[in-house]
Amino acid sequence: MVGMNDSDLEAILGRFGFSAKEVATYLVVIDHGEIQISSLAEKAEVSVRYAYNVSERLEEQGLVLVDNYITPTVVRAVSPSESIADLKDDLSMVESELNTRFVENQFEHQVEVLKTQSTLFKRIRETIRTAETEIILSIPAQAVPDIAAELRNALDRGVFILLLLTGSQTAVTTEATIASVVCTWDENVPTVMAVDGWKGLLSPGETIHKSHSHKISIYIHEYHLIPTFIEAFLGYYWRCGAEISLTRPHDLPHEYTSFRHAVFDGTCLLKQGVDLHAEIKVRSTATSSGFETIRGQVVETRQSIIEPRSSSLPIENTLLVQIGDDIHSIGGPGAFIEEYEAKLVRLWSPEMEANQ
Repeated sequence: MVGMNDSDLEAILGRFGFSAKEVATYLVVIDHGEIQISSLAEKAEVSVRYAYNVSERLEEQGLVLVDNYITPTVVRAVSPSESIADLKDDLSMVESELNTRFVENQFEHQVEVLKTQSTLFKRIRETIRTAETEIILSIPAQAVPDIAAELRNALDRGVFILLLLTGSQTAVTTEATIASVVCTWDENVPTVMAVDGWKGLLSPGETIHKSHSHKISIYIHEYHLIPTFIEAFLGYYWRCGAEISLTRPHDLPHEYTSFRHAVFDGTCLLKQGVDLHAEIKVRSTATSSGFETIRGQVVETRQSIIEPRSSSLPIENTLLVQIGDDIHSIGGPGAFIEEYEAKLVRLWSPEMEANQ
């Protein structure tokens, strides 16, 4: 990795409210580990009085320690890994609170009525192209050729895709894998789509089958309603399907922003007998506290994604992580059944890393 120069660091630290002179003073301390206040003033090209003031401010931020019990005063750098960890915890708490306010108060809901088959397919393709973490989709098998390229591209960029092919003719041939998990169901059911937990679509099955159908489809941006789409999909449609294909789990270590993807890979890897460990950013589902990082061994999953399903509820997709003598349940965003809600998951295996 190419190192940053002082100008780069100045710009980044400036976003946290530090002036150019404060950054320069801090970098002098970092470069020396510890330094007398007079030498600090000289090397940072500031007055001794200013060096004192800046050092005290940096100490308040947890970046340095000012030892003024000896003469001359010495300023010591705090290990950046420690000071940055504290800063990240503070930022995580701020992020959590701001996200809550953004979702609850500032997100502009959008409902769009789609009146034609061509508009429906256009919206489906656009939504797949912009997907970042997850696509959940039930669609008549006959429609797959019209969206296969978009699905393959999404899969290639790491999007987790659950695809249910419906209708009386579910045999579909494609030249490459188009979803993480594919199931088929011979019934003609509505087209349901949920993407990234906040974009969704609901369309009568007839709209896909008949180009001149007069039935409308609904496209929605809504954080609180889309989880209901997902619950209905996993609880009924997905359970009625027959599993026909799975992608292989990621090579480890791997970082996941889609929690269901982490559960899917974790389930597959545990079946293979992999000694699986996790590093997860979590917060308690019992409080509104900020996120913290926990580490432990993944001993089991409870999931409704692949056979055999082990969850008691369709929304239950859980990592069971052993930390010390205790086993803790970790759920995805919005979790309430589990002890913890996860935001980011990193899975790794000591044996795999040893072989790399």
